[in-house]
Amino acid sequence: MAGVCSEMWQEIRQSARRLLRAPGFTLVAVLTLALGIGANTAIFSIVNAVLLAPLPYPQPGQLVLLHERTPEFGHSSVAYPNYLDWVQRNHSFSSLAAYRGDDAVLAGGGRSSQPEHLRTQTVSANFFDTLGVKMLSGPGLSPTADRPNGAPEVVISYPLWQRRFGGDPHLVGQTIPLNGKSYEVVGILPRDFWFWQQADVYTPVGQYLESMLMDRQDRPGIVVVGRLKPGVTLAAAQADMEGVGRQLAQLYPKADGKTSVAVDPTRDRLVSNARPTLLLLLAAVGLVLLIACANVANLMLARSSGLRREMAVRAALGASGGRLARQTLTESVLLGLAGGAAGVAWAWAAVAAAPTLIPDGLPRVDQIRLDGPVLAFSLGAAVLSGLLFGLIPAWQSRRLDLQTALKESGRSVAGGSKRTQNALVIAEAALAVMLLAGAGVLLRSLLRLNQVNPGFETHHLLTMQVALAPDTLTSGAKVAAAHRALIERVQHLPGVLAAAETSLVPLEGSDSENGFWLGGGPQPSADKMHSAISYIVSPGYRDALQIPLLRGRFIQPSDQLGRQNVIVIDSRFAQDIFPGQNPVGQHVTFQFLGDCEIVGVVGHVQHWSLSDTGNRTIEDEFYSPIDQIPLQYMTLAGQGAYLMVRAAGAPLAMLQEVRTAVAGPNHDQPVYHVQTMDQMVGSSLAGQSFLMALLAIFAGLALLLAAIGLYGVLAYSVAQRTQEIGIRMALGAERRNLLAQFVAHGLKLALAGTAIGLVGALAANRLLAAQLFGLGPGDPLTLGAVALLLAAVAVAASYGPARRAAGCDPMQALRDD
Repeated sequence: MAGVCSEMWQEIRQSARRLLRAPGFTLVAVLTLALGIGANTAIFSIVNAVLLAPLPYPQPGQLVLLHERTPEFGHSSVAYPNYLDWVQRNHSFSSLAAYRGDDAVLAGGGRSSQPEHLRTQTVSANFFDTLGVKMLSGPGLSPTADRPNGAPEVVISYPLWQRRFGGDPHLVGQTIPLNGKSYEVVGILPRDFWFWQQADVYTPVGQYLESMLMDRQDRPGIVVVGRLKPGVTLAAAQADMEGVGRQLAQLYPKADGKTSVAVDPTRDRLVSNARPTLLLLLAAVGLVLLIACANVANLMLARSSGLRREMAVRAALGASGGRLARQTLTESVLLGLAGGAAGVAWAWAAVAAAPTLIPDGLPRVDQIRLDGPVLAFSLGAAVLSGLLFGLIPAWQSRRLDLQTALKESGRSVAGGSKRTQNALVIAEAALAVMLLAGAGVLLRSLLRLNQVNPGFETHHLLTMQVALAPDTLTSGAKVAAAHRALIERVQHLPGVLAAAETSLVPLEGSDSENGFWLGGGPQPSADKMHSAISYIVSPGYRDALQIPLLRGRFIQPSDQLGRQNVIVIDSRFAQDIFPGQNPVGQHVTFQFLGDCEIVGVVGHVQHWSLSDTGNRTIEDEFYSPIDQIPLQYMTLAGQGAYLMVRAAGAPLAMLQEVRTAVAGPNHDQPVYHVQTMDQMVGSSLAGQSFLMALLAIFAGLALLLAAIGLYGVLAYSVAQRTQEIGIRMALGAERRNLLAQFVAHGLKLALAGTAIGLVGALAANRLLAAQLFGLGPGDPLTLGAVALLLAAVAVAASYGPARRAAGCDPMQALRDD
């Protein structure tokens, strides 16, 4: 054993000395590998944090998310009465907890007297116990608080505790003012607490039972998280909940007749949208590493061809073929490890910048780091890369023909080695074409998306959400009056052309569908109802967004509570429900609005995103007046409303004036989520832009490495054929013919790789189909442009070695040996 270790250590030292004696070769190989391994390490750090790392809870595999599911909408939120029935009727869960996103205003308290909008989760009292999370301080929510008229209790997040309260160790037991009501702080969450929808404060959901939560037909954004009993499988839990769903469908056919229950692993639901993109990026960056390996393999083949006589001498002195192959592999693994170390260095910089570069919506971004699993991946990639690019040179050294090698001159090269080098260049070109084609179709798709008409004017439009003063939330009438007053103040600001409030903003894709039917009468069964996206707006909304009016009128200040309910529908609604008719004057009946008269038709706006044209089940839209919301619902509907302000100039330049006007005379109404509509358009394309940008970077790296590989092969060929070139020139060969010959050879290799790569791109680009808009994966214009680009790069990479060959001095070449 000691002898084997000694022999291995000797081989390592010999390989290191040989690499140090060739600093140019070593530096180029290490930098090439650093590009490939570093890019793979950076992307894998994201994949590990988002897809692979276990969720930060005890026994995370037992946690599942439960949704209701309907044929029309797929997964949807849960009616609170249904959640209560699930708790009573299931046999698979040790606990089920409910949570729902909300908003609150912290009116003073802590380090500041200024009101602050807080992200809120209303949760059942057992929410944190279900997750297995222990409070950093305090007992947490009590079951008695999770019911109507229960004691107001709140759990606060660690960041809020530090930011607003300075980490006060005596905060538990004190009260803080939320939405005009005093809440006792009963818990502080640990620093590392993380859940799907992060919040600043957590309050008991049961205290909302007197509102819409008790309507079994209402799905007010509730999601249920459950912990499976030990030994219960996901399939068994799904079957159990399907049985519960059938029971509720029989008991409540009107509300639950077509509703079933979906049980999904928590991780799968959290990362379902991100998984395809991340796996695609991991595959793309893997291609870059393969190209880097092919490049280094070519370098090693060129170098080993120059060392054939030295290796032949060593073999003649007794070194076996296996020993020579092992020496070559040891050298390649050392190169791989050096490249891995350099790659980790630049991956560290990329990971540090990741949170600011990655678009919103990707979960667990704050968990991205170079931890143990990521470094282990990098080490494995370095070793495997070294073995991969060292296999061909090692195989050739094992098959060394002593007599031939000893007779070869220093400039001889085996034909097999030349064929292998050409094959590697062709493979590099093929892989580069695949990456270029992917980046190209995404770029073309984004260019087309930027030309899509969203249905309204996006420029000079400022958006924000408004948190009303806590003392207005005590009655619906106060909420309605507060909204009217703040719109009035904003409209009178200099530079404001129009201002309005709305429950939804185009392009955000918020689910807010409302069921309706024609002909009046009682509500029909679910399969006979229609659905449309519901915008609740103030009268100035159309002017603020500049949506075209096609028929009739838009909502007016006279559309008040107590008068005939009215709505304005969009062109898609009119086409689907009233084809060939004039819908103005027609009546429809809504679940919560009752009988409504259609008073106008406006143009269709893109609700889901610019790319979701015709791909959603529900595209019809309608607008109803905010002043006709029943007062008992106004308190809920008025919270978190969006304010839309059309400015004469740059919208952000007047943000402070708008903020002051909204705050009101008591300075107690903060705004949040401030964006221009142009920023929102950019955000709606952020995911595709991010994917395109990374693929473009990887494609650029691949193209650069392929060009370097082609240049290296041709330069080496010129060096090896110097005498041949000299003889041909002495016999009368023209320089331009030699130039054309070497350029043609490089172009031939590139075209062979392009042909193979285009076939691969046609298959690989199908993985991008969901990200494309207005063109297919095999877009001929993109593929043609990629082929021309690679041909141009091949000519440029070939020209230098070809020019060197054509400029060769025949007399000097004939003297050289």
